[in-house]
Amino acid sequence: MFITGSIVTHFPSAARSEQAGAAKLDCERAQAEGLYRQALAAMEAKELPRCIELCRTVQRDYAGFQTTFEKTGKLLDLALQVQEGQSRKRAYQELCSQLGSSLKAGEFAQVQLCLDRLAAQFADFEPPPPLTPPDKIIAEYGRKLKDAKGEFDLLKSVFTHYLEAGDREEALARLERIKQRFPKNPFVLQAEDELRRKGWLQ
Repeated sequence: MFITGSIVTHFPSAARSEQAGAAKLDCERAQAEGLYRQALAAMEAKELPRCIELCRTVQRDYAGFQTTFEKTGKLLDLALQVQEGQSRKRAYQELCSQLGSSLKAGEFAQVQLCLDRLAAQFADFEPPPPLTPPDKIIAEYGRKLKDAKGEFDLLKSVFTHYLEAGDREEALARLERIKQRFPKNPFVLQAEDELRRKGWLQ
């Protein structure tokens, strides 16, 4: 016995199921493409976290749509690279800022630590303008650190001279000068302790 006609004619429910499956697939493809367009718009608006989130959603939930999957993957890679570059730029700026504030406060050990970190972590970093390149920062603050140490040593020696000479008024004045110029230098606390032991400072 031969069955004539298409399977659709004899099994209309199968046809409806096939059409529903195709419609569902088209809907999911459109959803994936819509998420990609949203991610692209977020990238153009420099909303990197949003872009990355949308791309990862496509990668996770719509891996079956190869074209959309592939171009979303490329967009995700680009967004992650930009995000990493921005993070490194912020870290560089923060380290340079800490370098300046530590030098101003007279925290020489911290200044040297910042210089060492710059050399170790940012030697190959090329910051965008107007940021100063790391090699120039290291050279500039190396000189500033040397000059600041020289000034500090001179102030310290003058203070020590008046301390040993028993000149309370001059010793206090010299210490005040050191505190104004290098307020967080560890020597300040040491000097104050010494003055307290002598009864010159309450």
